[in-house]
Amino acid sequence: MKPILFLVAGAATFVLDNGIFYILDRRTGLLFLSLAASTAVSVIFNYLVVRRFVFDAKARHTSALPKYLGVHGAGLLIRFAIIKAITSAFHIPNIGAKWVADGIVYSVKYFIQRDFVFKDKPTHIAGPESGQSGWPAAPESSPPVTQPQSESLRSWRRSTDHLP
Repeated sequence: MKPILFLVAGAATFVLDNGIFYILDRRTGLLFLSLAASTAVSVIFNYLVVRRFVFDAKARHTSALPKYLGVHGAGLLIRFAIIKAITSAFHIPNIGAKWVADGIVYSVKYFIQRDFVFKDKPTHIAGPESGQSGWPAAPESSPPVTQPQSESLRSWRRSTDHLP
């Protein structure tokens, strides 16, 4: 179900992102500015939607948001390079090249977001721990049982008590 919700969120983000990109690219002719502005708006929208409705993440914003922005920042640069390569190689409009670049980059983002960005921290199983080292303490045990000793063993111990 999560992949389907991710696709629905992605489709809504796609419409928003490409609408803004198309308008800015047509008005300014500045590819990177258009791509960066449309990405900024769509990233905010997508983060809020995906975090809540797809992954139902419990991770704090202070943990998830920097990772999410890092993934999208890297994705922005990769998409820009792909768009430039496609438009120069095939002479197609920026918007068409952007769709191809988006498909390539966003196809891996589900897994990155699921496994890295919004993954809940593993819960620590409470158990006895030693004070300083962090290693688990030895399980509590009963005191050692004293074994009955023979008379010869007792006399041998007495004879060796004075040795260092």
